[in-house]
Amino acid sequence: MSGSVKALFITFLLSKISDWGPHILASALTTVMGFAAACVLALPMAVSFGLLTGAAIALVYLASMLVLPVLLVRWGDRVRLGRDG
Repeated sequence: MSGSVKALFITFLLSKISDWGPHILASALTTVMGFAAACVLALPMAVSFGLLTGAAIALVYLASMLVLPVLLVRWGDRVRLGRDG
C-alpha cells in the first residue's frame, strides 16, 4: 500500500472508531453489566460464569478497538502485495 493510501486508510479507521466507539462501548458495558448481575446469585458456578463472561466481553471490546485496526492495516498491506494466501 502506498504511503498516501495507507495514511488515508488509517485516517478512515480512526474516524470510524471515533464514530462507532461510544456505541460499541455502551453495548459492551450493558452486556458486561448483565453478566455481572450473576455475581449476586447464591450459586458459585453462576458467579464464576458471570465474572468470566463479563471479563471476556471486556477483552473482546479492547481487542476490537486496539488490535483490529492494526490487523486491518497489516492485512491491507498483504493483499496489495499479493500475499493474501
